[in-house]
Amino acid sequence: MTQIEHGPPREEFGEVFRYYTLAKRAEWQVRDLPWNELPPIPESKGSPERQARRRDIWRSVITQQLQADELAGEMAAQLFSLAPHHEAKLYYTTMVQDESRHTEAWLKLIAMVGGTAERDPHLDKLAKITLEAETLEEKVFQMLEHADKRTKDRLIKAGNRLLPVFVEHELWRPRERAWIGSAMRTADVARLRQEIENGVRMAQSLGLDVSGIELPRLAA
Repeated sequence: MTQIEHGPPREEFGEVFRYYTLAKRAEWQVRDLPWNELPPIPESKGSPERQARRRDIWRSVITQQLQADELAGEMAAQLFSLAPHHEAKLYYTTMVQDESRHTEAWLKLIAMVGGTAERDPHLDKLAKITLEAETLEEKVFQMLEHADKRTKDRLIKAGNRLLPVFVEHELWRPRERAWIGSAMRTADVARLRQEIENGVRMAQSLGLDVSGIELPRLAA
């Protein structure tokens, strides 16, 4: 599937094809990263216990990144299969490849620091809900401009299922970083509240009536 085989992109999808071209131009390779030039995690001084704790924190961070990119790869593959237009499918091929490279890099890095730590159960739940959604619009909430009322009603229901889990995900911390989460909870709640408000405004700007969304209560 190439531009030569199908001719120039259709005018209405030219912008999507442009993103595909830009994404190809920005491609990178895992082998090009400075694996042998830098330590896998920042080096530190202190007692063996302190260094071990620091290493556990970094293992936890890398694990969360690996988990997120593995799930993003699954989602990108789904979007590729569901996309109705050639230009969109071409763009999603670059997304699948990019998330695959991310996953490859995190797997290599986590092996260098002692293996994976605790996964975020709420992120797994969010991914499951999204991956099992029946429509493309439910998977990509921004695709609302031409959605009919039935589709928008489905989006409201999906939003009400996702929001509580999203809050749990955003405020969750693994055991290795639980003490950091406690110290930062007030700031995290304020940031999360702002993110939700921004999401509501964006949905309204795209024509979605979000009056049916049940916003979760956030206690500092």
